Amino acid sequence: MKKGPLVKYKIGLAVLGLFALVLLMVVLLEAGPTKQDSSTYDQANTIANNLDAYIEDNNNVPSSLAEANIFNVPATITYQKLSDSTFKFCVDYKTASSGFDASEEETNLVTDNFGQNGGSDGFGTVDNQYLIISPNHSKGENCQVINALADTGSGTEVYNNNST
Repeated sequence: MKKGPLVKYKIGLAVLGLFALVLLMVVLLEAGPTKQDSSTYDQANTIANNLDAYIEDNNNVPSSLAEANIFNVPATITYQKLSDSTFKFCVDYKTASSGFDASEEETNLVTDNFGQNGGSDGFGTVDNQYLIISPNHSKGENCQVINALADTGSGTEVYNNNST
């Protein structure tokens, strides 16, 4: 008994359909953590700007984010005062990011600031006393210890504590 001439095409289309379905599932599974990381990054930037402004205006490091009038902090962001002039700021990401941002690269080229944020991966020592949230991050906890009231300019230590 002969099979119809379109059987091979039907099998091929079924395989392609199954492949497309698997690909769609993978994309949907990855979208959740990526969306959360994007929201965490945006909130961390807002908090960093408000915290830097508070420290500059009051010339001290707040004992908590609430003291700096920063509320609704997500669980993925932590703050700890270490001394009168230093604090630790951590952001916990679900996924790693290359952090490529064309507008940031353009700004770095125009301001001659390329590579100033600790190298290509965004980690290492940052030569300033302000909290900088890099778009480059590893999966897990990414922390910075900031010497906010430093007179010397080498007041920021950035490290990753990747927890699995």
